Amino acid sequence: MKLEKLLKSMELLESGDTVSGFPTLLFFPIGHNSTNPINLEAGHTVVGLYKFLKKHAQIPFKLQRPT
Repeated sequence: MKLEKLLKSMELLESGDTVSGFPTLLFFPIGHNSTNPINLEAGHTVVGLYKFLKKHAQIPFKLQRPT
């Protein structure tokens, strides 16, 4: 897969990691090993992304519903 080769060439993925779908979302939290990002395993929905970020983000945040 082209994206997988690109990420490995940029040393963003370790040799055993794979890109299994599109879009593949990789999260690099502050202080986390940059060669081993956290892969978004949740469903690619707004709610899934929000829950993932609340769990893994180092900086607390709140989202407001659009008016």
